[in-house]
Amino acid sequence: MNTAEQVYHDVLLLPEPLAQEVLQFVDSLKQGNSPLNKKVDFKQEALDSRNAYQNTGLHLTGDEVQDWLSTWGTENEKEQPECHK
Repeated sequence: MNTAEQVYHDVLLLPEPLAQEVLQFVDSLKQGNSPLNKKVDFKQEALDSRNAYQNTGLHLTGDEVQDWLSTWGTENEKEQPECHK
């Protein structure tokens, strides 16, 4: 039995709501939105950020980011802070 046949037989045993989740997951895989892709993208973004910091020295402190984020969704929402050395 190949993989597609095994998935088919396993999904037949699931309650309908879970079978629908399997279909949604398959759709996300076809669109390139799998959890693995997101994990790879997240890691690559982290590496790119680290390389940019090493090349330029520009950064924000955790306190600066937290201060900025704490204003999101409020009347006093702040602009993104400028990176600095």
